[in-house]
Amino acid sequence: MKCRLGILALFLCGCSGDANPGRPNIILISVDTLRADHLGCYDYGRDTSPFLDSLAADGVVFENAFAQSSWTLASHMSLFTARYPHNHGVETPSRSLSANVPTLTEILKTHGYHTFGFVTWAFLESAYGFGRGFDLYRQFVPAPDKRDVEHAEHVTRADQAVDAILEGLGDGVRSPFFLFAHLFDPHLDYAPPAEHVRRFDPQASEDLTLGMHTTLQPYILPIHEEPERIPPAMLQRVTALYDGEIHFTDTQLARLFEALRKRDMLEDTLIVVTSDHGEELDDHGSMEGHGWTLYDEILHVPLIVKFPDNSHAGTRIQTIVEGIDIAPTILEFAGIEAPGSFDGKSLLAFLDPTAAPSEGRTFSSSERFLSRWSVRTERYKLIRSQRKTPRLPYEPPPFEFFDLAVDPGENLNLYGTRNPQIRVLQAYLDAWISTRRQDVATEKMELDEAQRNRLRALGYSDED
Repeated sequence: MKCRLGILALFLCGCSGDANPGRPNIILISVDTLRADHLGCYDYGRDTSPFLDSLAADGVVFENAFAQSSWTLASHMSLFTARYPHNHGVETPSRSLSANVPTLTEILKTHGYHTFGFVTWAFLESAYGFGRGFDLYRQFVPAPDKRDVEHAEHVTRADQAVDAILEGLGDGVRSPFFLFAHLFDPHLDYAPPAEHVRRFDPQASEDLTLGMHTTLQPYILPIHEEPERIPPAMLQRVTALYDGEIHFTDTQLARLFEALRKRDMLEDTLIVVTSDHGEELDDHGSMEGHGWTLYDEILHVPLIVKFPDNSHAGTRIQTIVEGIDIAPTILEFAGIEAPGSFDGKSLLAFLDPTAAPSEGRTFSSSERFLSRWSVRTERYKLIRSQRKTPRLPYEPPPFEFFDLAVDPGENLNLYGTRNPQIRVLQAYLDAWISTRRQDVATEKMELDEAQRNRLRALGYSDED
């Protein structure tokens, strides 16, 4: 790696005594609801992500990275605690992180990092525990207004978020710094600026109601006993809206990083880009899957890691890795020992060309509307489901088993056949579920009326 004398010089004036200028800067970007297979660097056929593709070309692409949950709160908490959802305990909107569970930010802060966070969604509010360890944590969340065509104005768009980030950082920050930025745009509602959607749908109109949650509700499988199937032409247009949101976000990330470059904030900086979950676009008969299902379109997320000196540029890792591996990777690269409470493991070992190949395995779960658990290997996947409330008309299969070599879309449930891998994955899943830590005591998240109204208005329940 580069000599860090330049950063040391920056610290000779006015830096705090606990800062360690020998450590790298770290930028962690989370783009909400971003499917890996809708990015060019993951072989998507549309040019949705030129900036991220260039970042990937200069860095390392983990081709098979999987989130630990299917929705924002639980998945991001796994990202920051390096724990599976049942081990951090924040699995529903009414729970917040226990004070005795350390977060990535807190660990970095104790080792001299200056820490900055900017988030654009209610489920990353500081009250859940995300703000711990940040010197500056700015939250841009939607107003408690009804979901209608103006809703997109209530959620901070990527351009507004980037403006706020650059304003919050001022002319620059002292090294070493940790910057976390969360952008929400690819999440429903789909309402990108017209020029971005027209790249993929030249006939797109100015009327953005097509991408609104209210418009798509009839096609959301779990909330209807007999849902409608979205017409193919409508699906094409909605997919173009989703891709337009990705392209718009990509352009704003390019703007953010160019501004950071001009402020000399990319020198000796580790950059990590990922997502909390993907989204279903009729892959399994529904126009919303996050929070509901554990299929690959929900769990397979991008993971791009760019090192300060472009070392390992162009490397692509095929082994299965997990979102909980990101925090230990960051800490190892910064020369900081990860705590024993982490479930994840550093990914830096995969960059050793002499290392023996290993078969990855990923576990995920969701306790929102349904109780669901999954285990996935390179070839096979097992999903276990349990209904949580009789109010939902949707009754998922109790078990689903897929041979991904012949059925990558997870459409042919082989559970009940004599495939010996069913018992193997069942044993993996049972053992994983039994690892629930006994020391996790989450805090009761007391939502005020404004928060409850916001969640209800945006299509969420504030109940466990």
